[in-house]
Amino acid sequence: MSDENEIEDDPSEELEEGQDICPVCRTLVWPGAMDYCQHYLWTRWDGQIIWPSSEAEGLLRIANDFVASVYDAEEGGWAALAYVALRDGGSPEAAEFVAQGYSLSTEDVADAPDTKIGKWRETDGMLSGSGVACFAPIAAAAWAERRSVALKTALAVIGKQRPNID
Repeated sequence: MSDENEIEDDPSEELEEGQDICPVCRTLVWPGAMDYCQHYLWTRWDGQIIWPSSEAEGLLRIANDFVASVYDAEEGGWAALAYVALRDGGSPEAAEFVAQGYSLSTEDVADAPDTKIGKWRETDGMLSGSGVACFAPIAAAAWAERRSVALKTALAVIGKQRPNID
């Protein structure tokens, strides 16, 4: 995380594999080497979150707990409650997944409409895949904290309104 990596132009053609440019501060980042700016959150590769920043790890744990609670709510016939908790928890896209009967993942909950993305990358060969680096529009720590609070609030809604069926 250094200013010496800040760039003026978009040398995306000259980037090494695994490097990207932050769309917010224009810093050269290399998430796999843990060299990233204050906006970097994680990389989505083949649908999975990899190389999360330390600022985003807590949010991912909360999102994972949230997905488990939503799954329990859906299994108990409380899909409408899960929908409202997701919508009010700042994940309207994830709420729509629940409303349409799709499975929900930690990645769906962790992402938000204001997440910025880098350049889409694809690799060939035996370890082929595709993905994109994801960035927060503000400092990742503040963004992740705001998302975490929203998810904790939504978890509390599920916990209070769902009957105890144990």
